[in-house]
Amino acid sequence: MRVLNDKYFAIERIKQEGVKMATVESILFEIARVSGTDSFKAISKLVR
Repeated sequence: MRVLNDKYFAIERIKQEGVKMATVESILFEIARVSGTDSFKAISKLVR
């Protein structure tokens, strides 16, 4: 329980400092920018 509590407060602190949180998957798709490209397809295969 303590570990979950620590994680919760750490995430709240990060948010208070203005850090934008995202998943690795969403960042990879942002980098690819356009669906249908070869890089987008390669990323799709990796995150499935």
